[in-house]
Amino acid sequence: MTMVKRFVAVSAVLLATGILAAPGIHRFRNAGQVNIGISPSQIDFTSVPRGQEASRTVTVTNQGRGTVVVERVDRDCTCTRVSISNRLIKPGKTASLFVAIKGSPELQNSTSEVLLTLSAIEEKIRVPIHVGKIILPAIDPLLLDFGRVAVEDLPTVRSFRINRSAEGFPEGNGEILAYCSDEAVQLSSPNDFASSEQYLNVTLTEGTPLGEFLHEIRVTAEGSENSLLVTATGFVRGGIYAEPPSVALAPGATMPGRIATNSVLIRSRDKNESIDRIHVVDMSKELDDYVDVVASGDKLDVSLKRFRLGPLDGRHRVSGRVVVAAVSGDSRKLVAFPVVVIFQ
Repeated sequence: MTMVKRFVAVSAVLLATGILAAPGIHRFRNAGQVNIGISPSQIDFTSVPRGQEASRTVTVTNQGRGTVVVERVDRDCTCTRVSISNRLIKPGKTASLFVAIKGSPELQNSTSEVLLTLSAIEEKIRVPIHVGKIILPAIDPLLLDFGRVAVEDLPTVRSFRINRSAEGFPEGNGEILAYCSDEAVQLSSPNDFASSEQYLNVTLTEGTPLGEFLHEIRVTAEGSENSLLVTATGFVRGGIYAEPPSVALAPGATMPGRIATNSVLIRSRDKNESIDRIHVVDMSKELDDYVDVVASGDKLDVSLKRFRLGPLDGRHRVSGRVVVAAVSGDSRKLVAFPVVVIFQ
């Protein structure tokens, strides 16, 4: 029976996609001063996981005596994504041609090409691309995008599929193991599977901090030194919000000796909900040394403390965040907003 365990990561090796490139340099010359080297001269994607992107970089080298301009970069298949690092290549310099494809069943055993149009060369430079097998991915998807999540909607769940029999899954004779070092994330298997394929639930708990997050989840097999990486991203927003969303104080900017003050209104995203009262529940320690925050109704007045000079270490900026609780009946919701003090 396959089980999922959670523990602290100690090592990680990312999934290899099996992308190979043919060796050698192909040179394009004309009768003048142009001499262009392409390495590798062709790209071979031997195996690409279905639904995932595989990429390769080709080096374009100006081995001649004149400057070359890359006028166009074309592809004969919409399945290919291409870009070039710079279009003006001076003698002895290089440019990187990035080529990427996304694995889909119809690309198996297919061929295509990228075409470069360079100044002073009538012939287009062709870089052939061969795609071999489209394989079942060991992990699908590799990126879990939670998007913007309201804190009152926590906990929330996303899932990804694990296929132990797929090419690239870490070799090991023991159970499948998954782990994330962040305690705000819980991992669980919805049910036990007799087959090698199963799903893993990733739960953002109510303890997830407000703001942007990025969590790394490692998947491996017991007895293996390798692991695969799944990334979970998103943004947790509160049921209430600050207007404006940030505060900047610049003491003395308009009148010497004047105490800089900004007002912040706390609003509910639920238009039918009224806020009874608000209060500050936390403020960055460094910010607390310089800033006073006074709550009144649904408004906060944020001001610089009187007679407070700038930092003794010569810094011109102090920043931190203020966390506010809004009470509406039996409901209590949190919002955080950044504050920066700029000393003239």
